[in-house]
Amino acid sequence: MILRRCFPLPLALLSLILYVAETHQQQQQQLNIDTVSTFSSASTLTLPSYAGDVAISIALCGNTEGTTPTFILTNSSAGTPTEANVGSQDVFEISIEEGLGTWTGPIGQGGRLAVSNAGQTKYEVGVSTDTTQPLHQYLGQSGLLFGDSTRNQAIFFSPPFESIEISQPIFPNYTLPSAQTQFSVSQPSSTPNFSLTLVETSSASELSWRSSCALAATSSKGTVKNQTNWIRNETEGWRSKWLVEDLSPGTNYSAFVSQGGSKVTGPLYFITKSGRYPIRYDS
Repeated sequence: MILRRCFPLPLALLSLILYVAETHQQQQQQLNIDTVSTFSSASTLTLPSYAGDVAISIALCGNTEGTTPTFILTNSSAGTPTEANVGSQDVFEISIEEGLGTWTGPIGQGGRLAVSNAGQTKYEVGVSTDTTQPLHQYLGQSGLLFGDSTRNQAIFFSPPFESIEISQPIFPNYTLPSAQTQFSVSQPSSTPNFSLTLVETSSASELSWRSSCALAATSSKGTVKNQTNWIRNETEGWRSKWLVEDLSPGTNYSAFVSQGGSKVTGPLYFITKSGRYPIRYDS
């Protein structure tokens, strides 16, 4: 048996190895500008430096352990912030309400976001350079409309997303239009990525997080039979329109709409009818 003597690594080489390992870890946990990043456990995230104010938004997506994560931010080059540091210079806690939280301020020196008590909670973090438009938003019931329902069908309309232009008459003009003139307008140039989620109102309390990723993880009731674009009027412009089937008669539901994986509208409450009533749907 041959014994070989082990020599310790030179200090310079050991320092280089530790530096590379730490740098690799930070790169994997680096937040990027104008991007949403997803995480599934507690972590310390590194903020890039940016010459201006940003809006940092947090969205909770799934909570299997009933834990409530805590998010502590520092926008300085200091070390990892803790709850004990909150209130001191450059250290802030991002409060979470209904699964969403936002902080606005400068990150000229970069910074760090420490997440604790998260367990296996899945969450998203977005960094927006437009402080008026955080990457995660809850808009309440604004713009979401209910059309009609039968015992197992319902119609919904999304918030308006594109205006229309109707040419105005030039006066004086004494020529009467044809009696057969039809109102027509071209389809919108693009349609936002809308997603409709329906839950029974009796269980809506379980959907206490108003975030797109939480809605995406929720099993929606009914079946979307048809989704088209629909124009309400000149003022409000284009909306998305859904016809949903396979609902239960005489049942209270709550409707939510997610736009682009970041903006949430709802809940809109409605009830399906008990009798047999027809529904009109013009595609």
